[in-house]
Amino acid sequence: MTTLQTHRPRSLSNRPPLEPAPPARRPRRIRGAHVALTGLTAIALAVGGGVTVASAAPPAPALSVDEVLVDVGAASGIAWPAGIEAAGFEVEGVAGAAGATGDPAARPMASIAKLLFALVLLDARPLAVGEQGPSIVLDDGDVAHLAAGVRDGATVLPVAAGDVLTQRQLLEAAMLMSASNATVTLADWAFGSHDAYVAAAQQWLAEHGIEGVTVADASGLSDRGLATTAGLIQLMDEVDARPALREITGMAATTLPRVGAVTNSNEALGSAGIDSGKTGSLNAHGRTVLVGATREIEGTPVRIHVALLGIQPGVDRGAVTAALVDSIAANLEWLSVLPDDTAVAQYDVPWADPIVLETAHPIRMLHWRGTPVEVSVDAPSEWTPNARASLAVEIGAGVRTVPLDSTGSPPDPSLEWRLQHAAALLAPRA
Repeated sequence: MTTLQTHRPRSLSNRPPLEPAPPARRPRRIRGAHVALTGLTAIALAVGGGVTVASAAPPAPALSVDEVLVDVGAASGIAWPAGIEAAGFEVEGVAGAAGATGDPAARPMASIAKLLFALVLLDARPLAVGEQGPSIVLDDGDVAHLAAGVRDGATVLPVAAGDVLTQRQLLEAAMLMSASNATVTLADWAFGSHDAYVAAAQQWLAEHGIEGVTVADASGLSDRGLATTAGLIQLMDEVDARPALREITGMAATTLPRVGAVTNSNEALGSAGIDSGKTGSLNAHGRTVLVGATREIEGTPVRIHVALLGIQPGVDRGAVTAALVDSIAANLEWLSVLPDDTAVAQYDVPWADPIVLETAHPIRMLHWRGTPVEVSVDAPSEWTPNARASLAVEIGAGVRTVPLDSTGSPPDPSLEWRLQHAAALLAPRA
């Protein structure tokens, strides 16, 4: 049997007396808050060598540069023709777009010598595009030049004493049908004699810095008229700078006195963008060709120059020249180096977001596939107001400089940041 015990409540009179309440006290300050609130001002105003934490110059943001790698692709094969002794090419204004194969020594250039003659002639007796120039009355000396050409087995323009031809007509005969007597007649007319022309041509080559070309005559019948492919390509650069000559060498056909319609002897003309140049042939040394071509790369016209020497019998000169130009054009592209708003560097701001240096516009360049592209940033190592920054894009020996935009300037550091870095701010600086 379970017994329940009951407890009666104590009477109030039996409770112990209450102790008196302690006197009221002020709330205690938290120590950290005391430093953060009241000590802030004291520390901020502490003097270190006459400089306060609040006024001490913060460290300058330092430059850090991102690595920029550009995918330049790989060049595809060049269609160097078989059955030649030497070949070379160059694309105007495109770094790395040049090449050569075969024997680098100078070889007979044959009737390409007539193109050199035309360059020297037009500097002495200029012609505008479409202009006929002075009329030239032919005499017995010019008939003798015709007879000499026939004896040498050269292509000639039929003439007789008393015939009147313009400077342009004789140039067309020399360039399109490769008439040797037309060239010699012009040499006598413009320079006084053939020997005087040779001296003028040697001086012209020296003045224009053209190396690898030896002039022996105006017509190219001499095998002592030599050239390297590199020297010939320099000649083609000069042709491009003379619109009248480029126009004449690019004519598919013309009409001349005593012969009527004449077609251009350059079989490659009109193929693969080929629009100017000259061919040649010497039985003992093979055929030659020097051409200029215009190709469009994404709407931008580009000039390609090609030279072939020592082309052997059985080789289709026009076809291999056009194929070579096509293979060169296939390696040209507009390369996207960097799009716009691409960050390439930054100034690291210890108390705020970094100041970013970025491209303002897309950077694109006409490029020969596989040619390395180096990108570097030119900017002060530490941020300064109004500092200028640029991007250098280097391809071969050429450098393109592009200005960079920045995302702003650093704000002033907060007092809290300054207090956290007070020792560094107040420390002596070198």
